Amino acid sequence: FIPTKTSPKENAQPITTNKIASNQVAKLLLVDDSRPNPEIFFLDKEINLVGRPDVARNSYPEIDLSFDKEGTISRYHAHIHNKEGRFFLEDLNSGNGTFIFDGKQLEKLLPRQLYSLQNRNRIRFGKVLMQFILE
Repeated sequence: FIPTKTSPKENAQPITTNKIASNQVAKLLLVDDSRPNPEIFFLDKEINLVGRPDVARNSYPEIDLSFDKEGTISRYHAHIHNKEGRFFLEDLNSGNGTFIFDGKQLEKLLPRQLYSLQNRNRIRFGKVLMQFILE
């Protein structure tokens, strides 16, 4: 069990991060011991949608987590923004929340706030655990 805290709005401001070099690659790695080959999602757009397909609206997320058997992923769950080489995570008012693990505790993101991502941050979308990687 990892303790959870909700961020007060005044603490929701992004932390300044170093810009990534143009030859670096940003990606999300699925953290799941039950899969022999974990899924990797490359973050190669300015705004990357995390969620499930919405066929009725012809919307298909860059990070498709529809494999989540427990149904904890919203169709429009979160965005990962690439702002000039800096990466930010935004919860889109998802049903089961988006969380960042800072090494000590799991922090629940407030909806529609940008949170700075650091290399090796662990992120939980609903019950799906992933890791943000810069290489």
